[in-house]
Amino acid sequence: METSYFFRKATMRICGNLDIEVALRSTLLFLRDYIPLDRIFLQYYDQNYRAMHTIAMATANECKKMDSLTPLSKQAQGSADLKELPFGKDVVIITNPYEQPISREMLLFHNVPCSSLMVMLLQSEGQLLGALVFIAEKEVYTPQHEGLVAILKEPFVIAMSNERR
Repeated sequence: METSYFFRKATMRICGNLDIEVALRSTLLFLRDYIPLDRIFLQYYDQNYRAMHTIAMATANECKKMDSLTPLSKQAQGSADLKELPFGKDVVIITNPYEQPISREMLLFHNVPCSSLMVMLLQSEGQLLGALVFIAEKEVYTPQHEGLVAILKEPFVIAMSNERR
């Protein structure tokens, strides 16, 4: 697969619709040809409420814009500020999502099965805008999946920035 082709086609889906939930679904349908992917969440940590704010969600069969706050335990709040992720990485694979406080609480709150997930941090000019969460219900993500998704960071940052305005 040619990387520039993948990037162009994915970017057209990410930025090709002003309705973020429709763009997420279109992107999910495209990415499923390259990585295991059952669901995508777009969210950010709301420090005022100490909760995760989910903006949009997409699966192969549905997409919806959301305005959902997930209350987090003190333990999950500690990792919600994303300081625990390796510096310099934009995408992190979590192979045991029910062992991590924040992913466990989010998955249980939304009643979503998951065997593996990837989190992409969306940062612009040093400011954390939010995160994109890729969920595989039965398969496990690999470093190759992580690398493929990582090249889409900039288009996702633009989409998140536009949505948060």
